[in-house]
Amino acid sequence: MKITSTTQTLNIKMVEDSETLDEVVVVGYGVQKKANLTGAVASVDFEEQAKSRPVTTVSAALAGLSAGVQVMQSSGQPGSDGATIRIRGVGTLNNADPLVLIDGLEGSMDNVNAQDIETISILKDAASCAIYGSRAANGVILITTKKGKGRISINYSGRVSYAQPTRIIDMVSNYADYMEWINESGENIGQKGNFDQTTIDLWREKAKDPNGVNENGVPNYVAYPNTDWQKEIFKHGLINDHNLSLSGGTDKTRFLASLGYMDNPGLVDRTGVKQYKMRVNLEADVTKWLTAGARIYGDMKDQEVGNFSNANNYLRQTTPGVYPEWNGQYGYPEAPEESATANNLLQKLNDTNGSTKKTNVNAAVFSKITFMKGLTWTFNFNYKRYWYENRSWTHATDQVKFSTGEVKSAATKPDMMSTSFSNEGNWSYTLENIINYNTTIARDHNIAVMGGYQEWYKYWNSSNASLQGLIDENINVPSSATEMKSIGGTAKDRATRSYFGRLNYDYKGRYLI
Repeated sequence: MKITSTTQTLNIKMVEDSETLDEVVVVGYGVQKKANLTGAVASVDFEEQAKSRPVTTVSAALAGLSAGVQVMQSSGQPGSDGATIRIRGVGTLNNADPLVLIDGLEGSMDNVNAQDIETISILKDAASCAIYGSRAANGVILITTKKGKGRISINYSGRVSYAQPTRIIDMVSNYADYMEWINESGENIGQKGNFDQTTIDLWREKAKDPNGVNENGVPNYVAYPNTDWQKEIFKHGLINDHNLSLSGGTDKTRFLASLGYMDNPGLVDRTGVKQYKMRVNLEADVTKWLTAGARIYGDMKDQEVGNFSNANNYLRQTTPGVYPEWNGQYGYPEAPEESATANNLLQKLNDTNGSTKKTNVNAAVFSKITFMKGLTWTFNFNYKRYWYENRSWTHATDQVKFSTGEVKSAATKPDMMSTSFSNEGNWSYTLENIINYNTTIARDHNIAVMGGYQEWYKYWNSSNASLQGLIDENINVPSSATEMKSIGGTAKDRATRSYFGRLNYDYKGRYLI
């Protein structure tokens, strides 16, 4: 019985291996059977990955899916530029990012709705990347989106998740303990302690009755604070991610239309992001020899401008002896011996108002003409447009010593308030012509020849200005300011023309060139 069972298992495994080797893998400007690959190419069934685990950004979701691919999350802030990807390590002192192609055209993987992705191929070595030239020196990631097939179907996927910070540092939040340890650290290097013992004793006494009030009617927990800044800065929240798609097709027509919406409020106030995505893929066999289609994609990202980078940096430069916010005002160091530079992190987070918007539109048309068996001509034309809009202005706030009611740092006066804007944009087009010829001679000699031409052009422009002097922070358009502080702008363009080709030969599927 053991021998029979083992034999059956081996037979099943052999069938699975055969099927795997017959699988088609997306490579540069085409597809190949896994059995015929001569380069290092990894194929990821991203559709199954998206079903099995939540995907916030496509770049971060690639972690752990392929050997030699290192994924590092660059920032925990919602709406950041996604993860940093390195294929087989860092290959240059300059930009080491891999080249990313979506349906054969360059783009950002994090602008693609994860639910629209069918497969991802990762080209890792020089042999597999060479067809793309020097820009592929750090590897290539090829993303293929769904086309739709079969009966018309409507698919909805939704996720509501609860987010909270993890691995919080155990910070000192008892101010009396903090003062004693600061004194001890000074004594250890031969210096006098910074805080008087009477101040330390007063804090311990008031902590026994936190809800009591002082002579000015201020609660003890405000006048004699013991602030845990991590609890004040980091919050909990619900992330909404919803996707709706319509797909289907006949023998001659295939289509996919999808909409996506994501709302991530962030773990820190005023750092949230909302993102909207849409895609239409259409392909039709117009005649027996002509296939044509179009792919249209767009996304818009609306991001809050809470100054998290400042707040996170100043987290190590504050003390428990500052109360965050009370009655709409921000706290100031309460102990007389405390440094005036001890930061109020909430003020650092909220000292600027404004908004950031990013919009992408990408449209492509393509055709494929079959002249004869094995000989095809593929034409692609792609147009992309990108807009970036950022506006920010001063949010004036007081810093108050709550125990006495004294304003220690007055809000910025209108004549010193500033407003600024920056706009960036670019547009580009890509034109490709690709000839493919595949034939088999005498049953054993398989030959595939590909030749292509690509033309690419891109134009960038930007403008920015910063002005000072406002009537009120609620009237913050640039024309309301009185003094120009800075103004600038740039423009540049770049273009390439490329010729490329590939020859594949195999003898009986065993010997490959």
